[in-house]
Amino acid sequence: MVKSKFFNSKILLFGEYTVTLGSDALAVPFDHFKGYWNFSANATESNANLQQLYNYLQKESKLSGLFDMKNLANDIEDGLFFESSIPTGYGLGSSGALVAALYDKYATDKILDSNSLKSIFAQIENCFHGSSSGIDPLVSYLNAPILIRNKSEINSVQCEVKKKWFFYDRFRYFKENSTFCPYFQQ
Repeated sequence: MVKSKFFNSKILLFGEYTVTLGSDALAVPFDHFKGYWNFSANATESNANLQQLYNYLQKESKLSGLFDMKNLANDIEDGLFFESSIPTGYGLGSSGALVAALYDKYATDKILDSNSLKSIFAQIENCFHGSSSGIDPLVSYLNAPILIRNKSEINSVQCEVKKKWFFYDRFRYFKENSTFCPYFQQ
């Protein structure tokens, strides 16, 4: 089987917490972690999560009308899963990449307007988070840096990042080595 298109993770370079208060933020795609569609009878957990997403889309009639639900159902039955190296729970956009991949493969009429896409992506990603901004899937789908201003103004920007990135798992470090904060040792 030929691998499908890749959907990158994202990094929020600035504005991680203050963006909800209206400050600017810059989110960029990060190709070190990515995901793509694949098929396997053994990927039962991922396939079950896709079935849950399918059920969510079926309940949300505004959303189900945007997708080829029959092909999605057939592919899920045939063992569709989202193979991903994006760590979950780190804010790198694992569910956003899945939402972007879903839209790319199964949307019947693709929308080009970034604000409309963001709104659709937020509604879909609500399945995972309860409340989503839609920024993560937008960055993954467009595979371009996004500048967010005043919570709602979204612009795709040109910025070439030529730096080497590395990540330090500070949460694991604090959990394993924290003597000053017992909360992290729970």
